[in-house]
Amino acid sequence: MKVIIRTCQSFGGNMYSVEVEDFDQISAVKRKISDNTDIDCKNKSLIFNNRQLIQEMKSLSDYEIQNESTLHLRCGQCGC
Repeated sequence: MKVIIRTCQSFGGNMYSVEVEDFDQISAVKRKISDNTDIDCKNKSLIFNNRQLIQEMKSLSDYEIQNESTLHLRCGQCGC
C-alpha cells in the first residue's frame, strides 16, 4: 500500500508517497521515508489524525493507517 508523507515547513512542506505494508512498524516506515527522501527521520515525529505515533514498534495497522493515508513528519525544532 502507499502512504503520503507531508513534511513540515523546515523541509519545504513537500509531499511524498512511500510504499509500505500494513504490518510495517513505525520505525521501518521512518527508515523508508529516509531512504526515499534523504530526510533523517531519527529524531522526527510522525503524526496521524492529530495523534503522535510514539510507539515505534507498533505497526501501521495497529494505528489503523490505511492505503493513501497521510502522515505528517514533524521535526520538533520548528514546532510545526
